[in-house]
Amino acid sequence: MRKLYKYLVALCVPAFFLFGLSVIEDKLSENKKCESKPWLLCYIKNLELVDSIESYSILVAAILFVWKADDRKQQLLYQASQALDSAQGVETSYARFLALQDFNKCGGSLKGFDAENTDLEKIDLEKANLQEASFKGASLKGASLKGANLKSANLQDANLQGANLQGAKLQFASLKGANLQDANLQYVDLGAAELLTARLEDVNLQGAHLQGANFQGAQLQDADLRRANLQAAKFKGADLENIQLKDANIQWVDFYDIKNLNLEELKKAINWEKAFYERSLCQELNLNPNENEEKKYKFDLEPKRLRNNILHRFLPTFISRE
Repeated sequence: MRKLYKYLVALCVPAFFLFGLSVIEDKLSENKKCESKPWLLCYIKNLELVDSIESYSILVAAILFVWKADDRKQQLLYQASQALDSAQGVETSYARFLALQDFNKCGGSLKGFDAENTDLEKIDLEKANLQEASFKGASLKGASLKGANLKSANLQDANLQGANLQGAKLQFASLKGANLQDANLQYVDLGAAELLTARLEDVNLQGAHLQGANFQGAQLQDADLRRANLQAAKFKGADLENIQLKDANIQWVDFYDIKNLNLEELKKAINWEKAFYERSLCQELNLNPNENEEKKYKFDLEPKRLRNNILHRFLPTFISRE
């Protein structure tokens, strides 16, 4: 019944539209043909048959095309999902590559999608919903994941070299051992993410949200962290050679056992004196080692509560005690 209604509307609307144009055309014309004649029959008669049929057909086809857009979208989603199912367990599949892009462009959700150890180099999944998806060991080299939702996603040992992750949401994501060399992570949200031993050389992390992120043992040579929010992040054992920290917020950051940190660059950061350092580094920075250790001890007492507060952009529990 609903389909019949759509077809009736599609047939009637163009007819009324063309009839209305005929009325307007006659009213605006200096030589009015339908003033003294039966107006309805006159206006219908004035419609040029061949041109009117052609215009009518085009309008009907346009209306039906627009109305069937949702059906076409659903059909494409169905075809894409079939291609994804058939490619499960296959490392390299061009059909899966295209299906993923089509599925995303049609607004399909890829939440929880399993793409472990797959080849997805240069794939375009901009603004995709990839929450809790698994790309463990996958190749995403040069991929476009701009604005994608990758919350709690598994990207362990994934190759994201040169990938565009600008503005992506990666809270609680696991990127342990991932290769992010030359990746664009500008304005990315990596709140409480795990980046242990990750390769982050030459990455752009300007303005990124990195509260509570764990960079333990990561390679961050030449990384750009200007204006990033690093509150409560951990850099224990990380290599920070030539890192840029101007205007970054490093309050409560763990800088224990770090390598190659330039102290002059460190002092360009906001709240550098409120970060946590080992005793020898405290002395180099003219900070009280005992006081710094005491603050770190208090901070470490409530990791769970702080972890939850980090994602809300504030740390009220510790602020009230500092």
